[in-house]
Amino acid sequence: MADPIFKPNADFNILEHVHEGTKVFDANNRELGTVDRVFLGEQDAHAPTTVQSATLIPSPNLAPDFPIGVLQRVFGQDELPETLRNRLLQHGFVHVNVPGLLRPNRYVLPDQITQVTNEGIVLKATKEELIKE
Repeated sequence: MADPIFKPNADFNILEHVHEGTKVFDANNRELGTVDRVFLGEQDAHAPTTVQSATLIPSPNLAPDFPIGVLQRVFGQDELPETLRNRLLQHGFVHVNVPGLLRPNRYVLPDQITQVTNEGIVLKATKEELIKE
């Protein structure tokens, strides 16, 4: 793997340096898939949530109020438990598109990222340790 561009630290949100289409590698250096959505997390409980993705466009039939509307726009029809959804919303996440018809996509939390390089994102976790969609 190439030299890191960004490593996690307290001075910045590593998710700000993750982009759609970036390859994702697990702790065993196996390619999992590609980033198809990045959610930076709640910056302020009273401010609108920042979303770094044009794919999260609100639908007119979704609730506009916060945080219910955010949950619907971000997670769609996913069947994630409420506590897990709240954690993802608070800390932010990377949604990984895993290729294959019967392979579930995954969510990556910021603390599961070891580094971001020119070649992709390297994780501390294996595919089995990530949240399944």
